[in-house]
Amino acid sequence: MEPITILMSTYNGEKFLRSQLDSIFSQENVDIHLLVRDDGSNDSTLAILGEYEKKYPEKIKVLRGENMGWKKSFRNLVNYASSHYQTSRYFAFADQDDIWLPEKLETAVKALQNYNGSPALYYSNLYYYKDGVNKGLINHASVLSTFKNCLARNYATGCTVVFNSQLLEYLTHGEPGLETPHDYWAYMVAVLCGKVFYDPNSYILYRQHDSNQIGSKHGLFDVWRARFKRFSDPQLNNIREKTAKELLRIHSSEMHPEARMAVEKLAGYKNSISNRLRLLFDSGYTLNNLGNDFFFKLRIIFGKL
Repeated sequence: MEPITILMSTYNGEKFLRSQLDSIFSQENVDIHLLVRDDGSNDSTLAILGEYEKKYPEKIKVLRGENMGWKKSFRNLVNYASSHYQTSRYFAFADQDDIWLPEKLETAVKALQNYNGSPALYYSNLYYYKDGVNKGLINHASVLSTFKNCLARNYATGCTVVFNSQLLEYLTHGEPGLETPHDYWAYMVAVLCGKVFYDPNSYILYRQHDSNQIGSKHGLFDVWRARFKRFSDPQLNNIREKTAKELLRIHSSEMHPEARMAVEKLAGYKNSISNRLRLLFDSGYTLNNLGNDFFFKLRIIFGKL
């Protein structure tokens, strides 16, 4: 069985943690190793993790840390795994509150075996799961990841992501100078420097509840409220431009030539009016949604991309 290391960050996850851990240790035909970093929980999360440490002493390691937020916590896990789990050929991200179907990891590993030798990432569709009810697939159309659209939007939800050791190595080549979510950074690096495989099927119940850090938005009001919030949030101003510059700083020499050109176009769009217009009318930088693309274009016009 293929060894696979799962990276999970926990924080006050007592309500759903046991069901997630049970589903992880019920994965079929893979050799599970679970690396958890607790981000300073003050509920019974650590006690629950302690129970599973006793139950699976060879399969789980818990790092107990201070609260630094989920983005830095997952980054810490990536760096730790790179230096302590070098025998694993595959790695996966996990949230603390979902439920994995038994074939989730086996399916991902089989897909990634086609890309041995180059950095590669697998991600899948999700089942929207709320109040104990599976409400069906979230995405109903296949996603084509391109050098340009990966810079506009993250399509790879972290809890579905599985990647190989080559990509893990790439993820440790430099520390991004901004707090980009772990799944988005891994997805962009994989698209720009390696290979990506999307599975339109789902092997995970993606739990939605009031404590979600990031979740699926259902309902027109929620969607448009989120769009206006992102447009007016000063912390998100120029976030894509800054991300592109960081990608070039760390991974420029590793990118596919066409990928480097796509990143450079976004990173330098404010250098001249002609650059801005070229980006504005380039349909490749798309979020595959008319409403989101409208706000994307507004950000280019106002220099806030």
